[in-house]
Amino acid sequence: MMTSPLIIEWQTLQNNVEQHEKNALLIKLTCLTIFILSQSMGSPLLWATLIVLLCWGLESIFKTYQSRLGERLLKIEASIQQGNENDGMQFHTHWQNNRARGAKLITEYAKHALKPTVAFPYAIIVLASFGTLI
Repeated sequence: MMTSPLIIEWQTLQNNVEQHEKNALLIKLTCLTIFILSQSMGSPLLWATLIVLLCWGLESIFKTYQSRLGERLLKIEASIQQGNENDGMQFHTHWQNNRARGAKLITEYAKHALKPTVAFPYAIIVLASFGTLI
């Protein structure tokens, strides 16, 4: 039995979406660890806050890319339901045709950075770095 290109692409992209979720959690945990270590070693507040903001921005980039994978997955699922096997193996074409540029791309990153599942831990750490929670 031969597996269709759509099924192969779906499986590959789904695995990548799950890996991005793991990477996002790893970024959060690394950020928290770095913050705690920097505070325990008496590092300047500015450096700890900048590291937190850098991690926050990095995760928003991961989440933006992950959302693009999710968009393609939804298109593949619709194609599978409709029996349209000609839509397989078109990830880069889809990505190229739909990729934001310039200010729109930065806005897309910011939108993902402000999602509660992304923003919550970083906002807590930033507030803690200013002593408002400690």
